[in-house]
Amino acid sequence: MPRDLVLQGNERQKLPTVRKSLQAKDYAALGAFRHAMRKLLRFSKELVATKAKLTTEQYDALLEIKGSSGANGVTVGEISEQLQVKHHTAVSLLDRLEARKLATRKRATADKRNVNVQLTRLALLSLRVWPRFITANSSSALPK
Repeated sequence: MPRDLVLQGNERQKLPTVRKSLQAKDYAALGAFRHAMRKLLRFSKELVATKAKLTTEQYDALLEIKGSSGANGVTVGEISEQLQVKHHTAVSLLDRLEARKLATRKRATADKRNVNVQLTRLALLSLRVWPRFITANSSSALPK
């Protein structure tokens, strides 16, 4: 079996050679970490769906645009990379965000092949509320 891992697109990187065997406590810690992540993701998915009426992918896209935007916004390719989705999936997400008046797309002036994405005022106002609500209510989803 090849010892490589796909990181993005067609680029592959060799997995590091493990010199030390993992102990039972290491597997337990890894399992506990992944369980906590699943609980948090399930909780935030339910909360985003009920309160914001968005899919988690749409919400993640909004967070990515807000977090990565420069003066011209962020490109569709950058959103695709950050969300680890195919380009056409990012385009579909943006179609839905545009339909809800949460994002706009504009062709770049310097390189017409690029499309820049920016958040609308509605999205910016919404992002002031949703993350605070999620973090304020997420303590019940996290393990003690």
